[in-house]
Amino acid sequence: MFLVKEASANVESKDENGWTPLSWAAKNGNLETVMFLVKEASADVQSKDENGQTPLSWAAAHGHLKAVRFLVEEAGADIESKDERGKTALDLVRQEGPKYSWKKEGCNAVVALLEGNATRRGTGREPAVATIMQA
Repeated sequence: MFLVKEASANVESKDENGWTPLSWAAKNGNLETVMFLVKEASADVQSKDENGQTPLSWAAAHGHLKAVRFLVEEAGADIESKDERGKTALDLVRQEGPKYSWKKEGCNAVVALLEGNATRRGTGREPAVATIMQA
């Protein structure tokens, strides 16, 4: 955060995979950094890496509920954004969540949050009551 505040570092700079600092913070579930980058540094929540995945995609796939909630409900991340394979953040969490038992609870909560937001936004998806009950 120092580099952004004091040295005016470019928050949209990308690494060799097209990841921005926001992508890294979201993937790692660092809510404080995610919030700082969005609120204070005006980081682009819709930025895509070389595979077309957004910071929301990474936070969701790793079961970081608080980061997902902030990105969707406060930062306005597009829950219908698709990567190069046509996958949304919801598709990714459904695909990645079951692979790791230590992430299952967080991923189930993320599925419920994303489905609930999709329903409220009129995309026609129903909330994941069955998914939560299986957790």
